[in-house]
Amino acid sequence: MGSMQNMLDIDQIVIDFLGFIFHENSPRNLSSEELLSIPTKAKKVLVTRDMSAKKLTALAQRNKIQWLQLHGNESIETCTAYKKLGFMLIKNIAIGKPSDFNKAIDFQEIVDFLLFDTVSIQGGGSGQKFDWNWLNYYQGKTKYFLSGGISPKDAKAICALKHPALVGIDLNSHFETNPGQKNTSDLIQFTDEIRHNQTA
Repeated sequence: MGSMQNMLDIDQIVIDFLGFIFHENSPRNLSSEELLSIPTKAKKVLVTRDMSAKKLTALAQRNKIQWLQLHGNESIETCTAYKKLGFMLIKNIAIGKPSDFNKAIDFQEIVDFLLFDTVSIQGGGSGQKFDWNWLNYYQGKTKYFLSGGISPKDAKAICALKHPALVGIDLNSHFETNPGQKNTSDLIQFTDEIRHNQTA
């Protein structure tokens, strides 16, 4: 999230989660916790990559945030520890080839959702798609969010996927005017088109 007003504008759209990135190498990194204290209808999610468990736990608990989205090399043991503390988890699985979906198996019984994103050096935010035909290689029971290069033009293609475990989409760079600053008009048009295609 970028500015307070942008966050409040987005919160008026019917969305389920708002992500707040805390990773110093990201152009969307939040150096301040100010936005975390503002009430929202959507669930707030701390998005991080390999942050120390002590620091992440303190940040989340201090701001009364239950959801964590993990984009790094967090281990099964680390995820289990977060679950024992009562957190809800979204674990990123970087996809660069069909066999990468095998990495999701180890987290099946631990996380609440998986997130399939395009493999990148920075652990996400590449703005690039992986081949969505590869989603058929995922036969797990844990529900997932689709991420990676989704643009305002992709609504019909996403609705056509019909994968039984797909429950949400992660919208980022192609819906921004600047890093962290979302284009609310594009978001409204996209979400309206998704709903229209789902009911058609």
